[in-house]
Amino acid sequence: MSGAADRTGAPAGASADGPRRVAAAALVRLAPALVVAAVLIGWEAAVRIGEVPHYLVPAPSLVAETLWRDLPSLLPSLWFTLKITVGALVLAVAGGVLLAALFALSRPLETALFPLAIVLQVTPIVAIAPLILIYVESTTAALLICAFIVAFFPILANTVVGLRSADAGLRDLFTLYGASRWQRLRLLLVPSALPYFLAGLRIAGGLALIGAVVAEFAAGAAGRETGLASRILEASFRTEIPRMFAALALGSVSGVWPFPAVLPHSWTLDAWQAVVASGGTLGHTLTLALAAAGAALVWSVVWLEWAPLAWDRAARPLLYATLALPALLWVPGLYPWVLRAGGEGRWAGVWIAHALAALPYVLVALSPAYLGFDARYAQVAASLGQGRARFLLRVKWPLLRRALAASWAVGFAVSVAQYLPTLYLGAGRVNTVTTEAVALASGGHRSLAGAYAALQWFLPALGFALAAWLGRARRFGAGHA
Repeated sequence: MSGAADRTGAPAGASADGPRRVAAAALVRLAPALVVAAVLIGWEAAVRIGEVPHYLVPAPSLVAETLWRDLPSLLPSLWFTLKITVGALVLAVAGGVLLAALFALSRPLETALFPLAIVLQVTPIVAIAPLILIYVESTTAALLICAFIVAFFPILANTVVGLRSADAGLRDLFTLYGASRWQRLRLLLVPSALPYFLAGLRIAGGLALIGAVVAEFAAGAAGRETGLASRILEASFRTEIPRMFAALALGSVSGVWPFPAVLPHSWTLDAWQAVVASGGTLGHTLTLALAAAGAALVWSVVWLEWAPLAWDRAARPLLYATLALPALLWVPGLYPWVLRAGGEGRWAGVWIAHALAALPYVLVALSPAYLGFDARYAQVAASLGQGRARFLLRVKWPLLRRALAASWAVGFAVSVAQYLPTLYLGAGRVNTVTTEAVALASGGHRSLAGAYAALQWFLPALGFALAAWLGRARRFGAGHA
């Protein structure tokens, strides 16, 4: 009896398992710190063993020593940069939320002003920062404007989409009860927009810091500001590489988002059960990706098979340009057409956007194999009296099945990754794993956000695995000629 249980009546093995569980939990919590320590130790060893000069790559010990020595001069610069960042973020939140509320209450106002916001967003801040510094007398105000421009649009776009995502039935209910615009905004639209606003706030927080640093670079080159970027420029002019690394380390720490509970207290499958329970999200993602990739593949095959070669050569520059075109430019242009067709907030409207997004990638992936197909096969088929359709179905497409399957998988992956087209044209009613992952990234349910993020990787991998299986080499039996 004494060997099977201790004095408290607990099993003897429980007292032995307790310290092991504590040690395992401590190891999990210390894993990030151990990885960072291993990287720093390897860096230090590589610099010392290789005798790398400090003006090329300084050792971590020298960077830490420089950071401690120059901390009194770097901290005021860091504080200045953070003040610009926080001030710009506050202005972006105030301006973005206010303008989004006006857009929600007035569709003509949104139609008139939203393109201007898009133009402001796609203009590189590096190009306009010098102009702002010239036109604005106060350098601090100029830096605030630059950081505000970068951080403003994510707040505006996400809040507008969130205000539109309110349930249609609830909208009708508010109309039935004669709710005023203010009541509709306060009691219906704002609660539905809160998750989207938090996601935009997270994006804008990092962008505000980037905008502040970029603007400081433009101003600090002339010695007009005392931001952290100016300290980096000064160190680069004087070839003080350890001081540059120290300033960069200080700036990187300032960009960390301080979410609580970095690691979960326990491990469960609750998040995956929630994903399975919300079958509509996974179903929308799979059906959209399958249909969009299929449509993009059909369009690509039709173009490569029947379009004249001169047309294809003329369209190539436009095709490559669309690969670099941000979704912020073409999605608002597509939206009026989808709206007129009654596709806003519907699966068909989102499918059109996904298919158009996947088309350039599928066409580029398929072109080398399709255009390089040996033309002698067609000549032999024609000499045997075979029609074009029979030649395509029995010869060309079977021989190109590996390229066709791989191109389809590329389109499938592109469709899964679409966020802005889904959010904008789906009006918050067509959810995919990507929109759910971004919405949850604001820190509400981290394990559920991780599950959706894992699906963002797993689904494209599954698509490529299916393409590899479809494109595998066939084995013919002895009965085949």
